[in-house]
Amino acid sequence: MPKRTSKKIAKKHTSRVLFLAITALVCFIVIFSLSAATSSTIAASSDCKIPNGGDTDNNGIGDAGVLVGCNYTWVYTYDASGAFYWDKDDRGIIASAGITAVADLDSSTLSVCKDQIRSRGDFNNDPTLNYPYIISGEVSLTSVCRGYDGKGTAHYQIVSQDDPRYTGHPAYKIWETWEYKVITESGSGNFVAKFLHVL
Repeated sequence: MPKRTSKKIAKKHTSRVLFLAITALVCFIVIFSLSAATSSTIAASSDCKIPNGGDTDNNGIGDAGVLVGCNYTWVYTYDASGAFYWDKDDRGIIASAGITAVADLDSSTLSVCKDQIRSRGDFNNDPTLNYPYIISGEVSLTSVCRGYDGKGTAHYQIVSQDDPRYTGHPAYKIWETWEYKVITESGSGNFVAKFLHVL
């Protein structure tokens, strides 16, 4: 197989990492709102920490107004064909059709992205919801990729409208009252800041 040029690697990697960051963000939000796990698993799993005294009804969900901190590590592996295997730890596996393990991917064109996801926010302890989700706070993801597509890092951060950094700019809206604060990719800086500067 011919060796790919650094320009091709950089171009492909840039689009791939940004795609992963945005995709991970959307999936992260969907998981909080539509997870098939029980409510207590979502808000009080080993990945999340409710402050002492922050769950007065002992239902495993942070009380309204209590800031719950969560920390997840997901691994996204893919090959040059576009097939992928996404291991979201205790939140399950998402994979291309026919892919049941990383071993099913083409090892000669394999790339791996490790996603570190952190959030801190209010789950609101809403008893009317089947599955609680974070209603306010901040969520960030750092994706470190290596392999066939080269090396690189992408980072995003989103904040809710009650965060002092929230701008309300429609171009940054991601979901309801949440917006992007930071989207960076290796060597390119903060895309959000650059976009705001030219508006």
